[in-house]
Amino acid sequence: MNTSFSIEYLDNGSVRMNVTGKLVGHTARGGLVFLRAITESGIRNITFDLRNVTSIDSIGIAILNHICGQSERLNVSFQPPIRDSYADELVSISRREGRRFIDIGNLA
Repeated sequence: MNTSFSIEYLDNGSVRMNVTGKLVGHTARGGLVFLRAITESGIRNITFDLRNVTSIDSIGIAILNHICGQSERLNVSFQPPIRDSYADELVSISRREGRRFIDIGNLA
């Protein structure tokens, strides 16, 4: 499965960034470039929809940590979970950085 990033502009002025496929290596870095373009346009409220992510590596986790570290500039939340054992890592990132982890139920 190829990795893709798409954005939805929501009525409240925020953005949902949808991620599909593997959030690993150079594709994760590509997502960060995509995010920079969004934030340079002035958008600060961003939800990451990770429900269709099939795997994530240490680079993907590091990039999510970096994004959460931008708390002065961004209001970030996540739609869970990655469909593997990585959901615990996302909860950990969310709690550590004081971010909201949107629980939309168990996705089997």
